[in-house]
Amino acid sequence: MLNLGEPLGWDSSFKNNICKQDDYLEELNITTYNSFKEYLFWDVIEALSKVHLVNTDMKSDSTGAGRILSDEDIYHNTDNSYGGDGDKKLLKK
Repeated sequence: MLNLGEPLGWDSSFKNNICKQDDYLEELNITTYNSFKEYLFWDVIEALSKVHLVNTDMKSDSTGAGRILSDEDIYHNTDNSYGGDGDKKLLKK
């Protein structure tokens, strides 16, 4: 996590702070293996990505930049602002 660095990994404040490291990993709610000693790489990356997306969305301005688009936003977009085909519907639900 320290080698990964920001924005997904830890900054230097985590380096010698085992309590802070434990608290952070516990808050990620990642499945542990081998008596709580190991994590799967994919589980860690997935959890860190979610945290990063949420933090990015919270920092974005009120124009909606940085927000995650729902299927509804993408598939029923008629103004081509999300890469759609203008007034054509991409999918009909």
